[in-house]
Amino acid sequence: MWIPRHLGWLELIFLGLLASLVAIVGIFSLYVIAQQFRNPGRPSRR
Repeated sequence: MWIPRHLGWLELIFLGLLASLVAIVGIFSLYVIAQQFRNPGRPSRR
């Protein structure tokens, strides 16, 4: 991984937090989509 020399520790920590947040949101959305496919809506009873 190529890191520019002008980035300091604060920028690297911020980029790491941002990347981890994006990864968490992506994994959660994949989990929600998988749940929708595994458990489709129950048929409505009258």
